[in-house]
Amino acid sequence: MIRISLVFVSCCFIFLANLAAQDQVDDESSFYYDLTSQCCPEAFYIYTNVDRHATIPHASNHPVDLMNDLPSQIHEDYHILNAKENNGIVGYRIYRFSQKNSLALPLKTVFNSRELLQFIPASKYQEIPIFQTYIETKYEPDHDAQTNGIYGLLEEMLAYYQSTKTYIDLYPYILKQYGYGDILVHSRYLSLNSSDISAYYELQLLVSWYLQLAKQNHPDVYQQLINSKQLKVLYSLVAHEYEDLVKQHHKNLEDLFANQSSAKYKMIKEYNVIVIKKREDNMGVTAFSIHDKAISKYSKMLENPAHQILNNLNIPEVTSKNFGEYLH
Repeated sequence: MIRISLVFVSCCFIFLANLAAQDQVDDESSFYYDLTSQCCPEAFYIYTNVDRHATIPHASNHPVDLMNDLPSQIHEDYHILNAKENNGIVGYRIYRFSQKNSLALPLKTVFNSRELLQFIPASKYQEIPIFQTYIETKYEPDHDAQTNGIYGLLEEMLAYYQSTKTYIDLYPYILKQYGYGDILVHSRYLSLNSSDISAYYELQLLVSWYLQLAKQNHPDVYQQLINSKQLKVLYSLVAHEYEDLVKQHHKNLEDLFANQSSAKYKMIKEYNVIVIKKREDNMGVTAFSIHDKAISKYSKMLENPAHQILNNLNIPEVTSKNFGEYLH
């Protein structure tokens, strides 16, 4: 399950009407096959190795809408691929990090993540949308992130890694197709990417709270978790590689703002939003959230001493090139 937050605060229907009037894609599968094969090798691997695809609702079948929804498609298809690769496996759980690399974690006894409802004050977790999506929800009582505890939370982190990586891999394609002039495409892209980043930091908070609860109420579980080489390598690998994606997102944002070339409109970055204005009269037309406020908030929360418990899972030297050395 992926959470997407795209906020329009004004008259975006002007743009959407223009999209609707343009050509629509007849074959979604062929479009995604061609798109991922061109620019997103990891997404291509996931998309072409599942027996079925998740159903993702689209605003329309216009290429821009489908392109914006590709990371969500890959996020959900990643879960399907993981389920396929874990079918029939007992005692271990395989996590695919890339088309070339996967890690097998020996499964230990864990507790249901819904215990966090009694551990974290409601006033605190109600500020975390991901908590409500995966932990508090009563609509999916058997959700992986609940029933399988930290193992399910880690899969969600990896799914967000894959969707965010897809956003980043799409960037050269966006510049090739739309140049620096189509600021609507740019604004929507940056908004959706930042929503993924916000969700990732929220998941970091959930993993931290899970460890804190384990240490306090389930000390045997806690010791098994922090002593698992495979778990520590997987967590470190995702955490380090994700930070590289975040840095690239900010570079892309700066690049699009510095080089925007629309003759009619301009993008203005204000705190937490991208505002699109007419150049002729500086009137605002629409705005997109870029989640700066939320990302800053969650990053600040993670600096709290209690959340330094995550360091017990982190191996600073682990990278995608050397992680195998730390499994022995």
